[in-house]
Amino acid sequence: MSKKKFHTFVYLIVKKVIRLIIENENISELDAILDFYQSETYQLLEIEETKYWWLSPEALYEEYVTAKRGDIHV
Repeated sequence: MSKKKFHTFVYLIVKKVIRLIIENENISELDAILDFYQSETYQLLEIEETKYWWLSPEALYEEYVTAKRGDIHV
C-alpha cells in the first residue's frame, strides 16, 4: 500500500475510534483526540507493519481501553 493510501486509511479509522471514545468515555472531542493520539494503540496503528489497521474501529477502541487501564500492553 502506498504511504498516502495508508495514511488516508488510518485517518478514516482514527475518526471512528475517536467517535467511540467520545460516546463511551463521555469526554469532549478535543480530549478524545488528544488522548488517542498520545496512546500506545495509536503509536502501533501508525506503523503499517504492525497491521493494526486491519482491526475494526471497535477492536482498536478495546485495545485502547485495555492499554489505558494498564491491564496488558498492546
